[in-house]
Amino acid sequence: MDRQKYDIVATGHMGIGYPMVESIINSAKEHHSKPKTILGGVIITSEPSVIFESLKPTFGVLGEGEVTILELLECIEYKKDPNKVNGIIFRDKNNKTIITPAQTPIKNLDELPFPDFGGFQMEKRFEHLYSAFDYSDTIHDYPRNYLILASRGCPFNCSFCYHSLGGQYRERSIKNVIEELKWAIDKYKINSFFLNDDL
Repeated sequence: MDRQKYDIVATGHMGIGYPMVESIINSAKEHHSKPKTILGGVIITSEPSVIFESLKPTFGVLGEGEVTILELLECIEYKKDPNKVNGIIFRDKNNKTIITPAQTPIKNLDELPFPDFGGFQMEKRFEHLYSAFDYSDTIHDYPRNYLILASRGCPFNCSFCYHSLGGQYRERSIKNVIEELKWAIDKYKINSFFLNDDL
């Protein structure tokens, strides 16, 4: 943030990532440029009010973020009313915490584009993996392991799990998953993959 001005700093994680997310949000809030902060992912979706009050981001994105984040960014850019963006938590002008109605879950996951890793130095990441890589017991001396998601949600309603908030289990087609793997092989020369689905 000292080298380049950012209007928005966005982050997210699971509950286990709380210290990292806290550090990112606090660094942004304490920086003289004062960017807005957006927190997404399971960490805020599972307990929106608790995490929002604890970490105090400018906005929280609840549930699936692809549609919500675009609507929220447009709302911020054009100074529109955030009450009209579904699937967020924020503070209004009176400092009251507002949770908007849930965003409609994406029904056809095949319609989503493949992940855009531009700016994340993925080539560098692949070059520095090692055979005891966290996500797989790969046999390759030079692993290039690709993480992929083939489904979302859960068909069950366990009381201890954030999926009990009403998510639906949806799968990508096998054809679409294979197309992404072919794309990753061509683009990143991957030689293994890890199916990173909840289920």
